[in-house]
Amino acid sequence: MFDLSPQMRPGDAVVRHPINTNVEPHRATLIDDVTIIPPYEEQKSSLSFQNIISTMSQHHKKHEYKKFKLKDNKSTSVTADQLAQESVRKQYRHLPFTIDHHGMIGPIATEFLFKLKNPMFHTTATTHSNAQTSIPIQRLINTSLHSKRHKHILLQLQI
Repeated sequence: MFDLSPQMRPGDAVVRHPINTNVEPHRATLIDDVTIIPPYEEQKSSLSFQNIISTMSQHHKKHEYKKFKLKDNKSTSVTADQLAQESVRKQYRHLPFTIDHHGMIGPIATEFLFKLKNPMFHTTATTHSNAQTSIPIQRLINTSLHSKRHKHILLQLQI
């Protein structure tokens, strides 16, 4: 998938999209391997259901961000920033797919698959970066979480 590092697979599953640059910002969605994230350290029984869901959503977003950062390819000396630049140039959307130890699917995967009205599952580029995020990785996150990204694909299937 990467010209700079052809042996790397940025996505274990690839969803190709018909491209219309006025409507669809992505040529393909690269779904990274499903990551089972570790339990959140502080599980307090006194929290409300809403607080537990909010805490778990933030925990998922932290691990989704780790997937967006990509990894340097040491065998070819290609950096994560270079891979992010190539992904943005090729209009590849990266979709980190996380599942927690209770079976809850992360916000990005949930939004991609289902239409949920709960605002905790809405994802934006600002929820997936921080002050240390490099410009190429920030561009990858912005591309991946573009406002016209593909969402709710299970509702759009024709059976």
